[in-house]
Amino acid sequence: LSLSLLRPSSALFSLVICIGIPIVIFLLDSDKTSLKMRFSKSLKNILILISVSIAIISINELLKTRDYSISVINASLKYGGSFFGYPRELLREKILSISASENLIDFFRSFFYRLVFMTTDFVAGINDLRDSFSATSQETILPFLLRVSTGVFYFTPLTTLSIFGIFTFRKQIIDTGFFLPLFAAFAAISTSFFGCS
Repeated sequence: LSLSLLRPSSALFSLVICIGIPIVIFLLDSDKTSLKMRFSKSLKNILILISVSIAIISINELLKTRDYSISVINASLKYGGSFFGYPRELLREKILSISASENLIDFFRSFFYRLVFMTTDFVAGINDLRDSFSATSQETILPFLLRVSTGVFYFTPLTTLSIFGIFTFRKQIIDTGFFLPLFAAFAAISTSFFGCS
């Protein structure tokens, strides 16, 4: 409940969880799943009641912060700076000029370039490696070096291992129901892709 009141992304996380809980309960009742969870009827009813009430609160919070969310998305679409030293605007223009061609191969090539750009920028942002702002205006270079080295030597290996772990242990993730918070987390951070376009 408190998550849905914090930020729009937290409300989105809560909403996905609240929609997922009744779906999981329905799948458990139909015996068409490999989930290894069993709930009593009273617990199912309580979970559904809590899910519906938190979903209503989450939707309300998303509606109240709609203008803020739209303005943040619009601002992130104009996000400047550099992409590892290459100006973002120039990169966007070059990719757009490739897609402007009527050629189908150029269309797929621009789609591929945009996908690589967005994914790399997203992962770099998660790992605190996004090269967006100039650090030359700082008096000391230690904070910059610490941020970059932490991203390279700690966050990047951790992110890589986490992604491989999701694929390696997918059966356990599905069987234990951990897929629900995992999917909700991906849904909540998926809005960050808008800033990478």
